[in-house]
Amino acid sequence: EAEEDAKHSNGNLDIRRFRQSRAQYNPIHGDGEGDDGERQAMSVNGDRGVDTGAYCTATDMMARPCVCLPTTPSVAHVLALLRDPDMYHNGFPVVTNEAPHKYIGIVLRNQLVVLLEHHGYTRAANTLELLSSSHDDRGETVLSAEKFTPSLQSKCHPLTPQLLATYNTILDQEKRAPEQGRLWLDLRPYVNPAALFVTEECPLARCHALFRSLGIRHLPVVNSDHEVTGILTRKDLMSDGTKNHF
Repeated sequence: EAEEDAKHSNGNLDIRRFRQSRAQYNPIHGDGEGDDGERQAMSVNGDRGVDTGAYCTATDMMARPCVCLPTTPSVAHVLALLRDPDMYHNGFPVVTNEAPHKYIGIVLRNQLVVLLEHHGYTRAANTLELLSSSHDDRGETVLSAEKFTPSLQSKCHPLTPQLLATYNTILDQEKRAPEQGRLWLDLRPYVNPAALFVTEECPLARCHALFRSLGIRHLPVVNSDHEVTGILTRKDLMSDGTKNHF
């Protein structure tokens, strides 16, 4: 019945209309996950204008544009993100340096702060020079997992005034002597390549199930070309910001 309702006049199947019709005949959208109570809990978000019970996908609720980091961001860029009061995300999708920027994985905000605390940067003329070598080639040490463990005890590992003052001095020197190269962070050893992501057409019910069952905080959304188009957080799946369904 759902398939017949979704056909164009020319007999071809309209996928979007088919999914909406399927939602009408099956309240859990045919995903085999969750129950009607869980679907009701995540399908409304007043400030996004999504109707209760409507068939929703990740695209309907994701935050966009999504701030991503290249595999080798500059220290100045990372510091600007971390100091931005509007940048509340605890994780950043990492993408390839070159266009098209393909999704690689996730790096946590706390990881970035720890890297800065341990001066885990590299001086190079540009990112091409940096990408042509590894930490071993440059005689640099990759920080061990133990260095990051204390930062995992809190959601937001703080940037101390002393650390900010140190980097303000370093970046001032960088501006005065550009011929010495810029400071970069090589994130390749620290990115989590197994971090979950979903496609734009992923049913929101499934996204909700991932958040509830795995306790994740953020879920990147990618298009058919594997480019990040948005990100889902727990806040995005709350009804109006006053009730936490998780």
